[in-house]
Amino acid sequence: MLLKSHRMVSMSISLNIGLSTYNPKPTEEELAFLEEMRKPTCDVCGTPNHGLEYYPFFDDGAWFNACALCHFTRNLDRVPSIEKGSIAFLPSMTQQELSVFLRIYWSVEFIVARTKVSIEEKELKNSLSVIQKLIEQREKKAGIYFAIGIQSVEASVGFLNLLPPEKYKLRDRLYKDLRWIPNKIAFEKEISWWSSEVFNIVESGAIRNNIESFINRLDKKE
Repeated sequence: MLLKSHRMVSMSISLNIGLSTYNPKPTEEELAFLEEMRKPTCDVCGTPNHGLEYYPFFDDGAWFNACALCHFTRNLDRVPSIEKGSIAFLPSMTQQELSVFLRIYWSVEFIVARTKVSIEEKELKNSLSVIQKLIEQREKKAGIYFAIGIQSVEASVGFLNLLPPEKYKLRDRLYKDLRWIPNKIAFEKEISWWSSEVFNIVESGAIRNNIESFINRLDKKE
C-alpha cells in the first residue's frame, strides 16, 4: 500500500460513511511512517489537530493522518458514545465541509456559554445556529427520499454490515448525498481543545463571509 501522508490536505479525499470492519489495518511500517510524516493538521479536512489524537485513514490506496471526526465518519460502528448522531440528506455540502462547520459552530457555542463575549460574537453564534438548524432539518429528508429509518446511524450500521465486500465498495451509490451529523457529546474533549485552537485561527470575518453562502445552499430545494 502507498504511503502518502506527506501529501497536502486534499478535499478530493473521499470522506464517505463507512464501517471499521471493512477498513484495512496499517502495518507497523505504515504506522511508523504516518507518525514520522504527521502534520499539525488533519490530512483529510485540513483542521488543526496537533493537540489531539491522530488516526490512520486509508483512501484510494494510500494512508493519511486523520482527526477524530474524519476517522469516525469512516468508522460509524466505533463512535465512542451512545448518542451517535444521525444521517441527513445534504448534497449541497461535502462531509469535509460539514465537519469543518461543526467544529466552528461547536467552538463558538462553547466559548459563548463559558466566557464573557461581545454582542458581535453572540450574533455570530446566532447566525451559525441558523445553519445548524437547516442542517438538522435534512435528517427527515433522508428518510423521505431514501428509506424510512436510514437517518438512524444504528440502522445504517446494521444495513452496511449486511453487505458483502463487493457491494460495500459500491455504497456511495446509495450514500452519495447522505452525510453523518455527529452528536457533540461524543467529542466533548475535542470541542474544548477546538474552542481554544481552531476558532482562534479562523478570523470571524472569514466565517461571516461564508455564512450567507451556506444558508443559500441549504435553503435550496433538493
